[in-house]
Amino acid sequence: MSDHPPARRGRGRPPTLTGPRLQELLDHLADGLTIQQAATATGIARATVYNTRAHDPAAADAITTALAAGKAKRTAARHGTEGCYTRHGCRRPECTAAATAARTTRRTAGTDTVLPTPVTAAALPAPTGRTTLVLLDLHTTAPLAQAG
Repeated sequence: MSDHPPARRGRGRPPTLTGPRLQELLDHLADGLTIQQAATATGIARATVYNTRAHDPAAADAITTALAAGKAKRTAARHGTEGCYTRHGCRRPECTAAATAARTTRRTAGTDTVLPTPVTAAALPAPTGRTTLVLLDLHTTAPLAQAG
């Protein structure tokens, strides 16, 4: 027997995502990177990953498994944060507690945004027949100054 690799059947370019490169891609995906990020880190095009998934069933299964592991890792890492509660709508106890703690901290610091009370027409002075400039404080309905 010779040391030559087995002959390929068919024509075309040989697959670029095999062996160590595929394993490196799978490791990146399992660490929680997206396909784009993992492809860039491996040094291949994103399309190569999708083409490999479409044409190689064994690699497709491995990539799908690695993607699921990475997604589970990313999801587990975000739980217990205010962002998980507000952006993702998660209502797990740890996410609810984190959002409550963050809201309490903002309110005690006075940085929580509170919408001003809307100004109604009843709060404005009656018209006098001439143009009146009225400056209002947005947190109260009382005029601050009146110029005429």
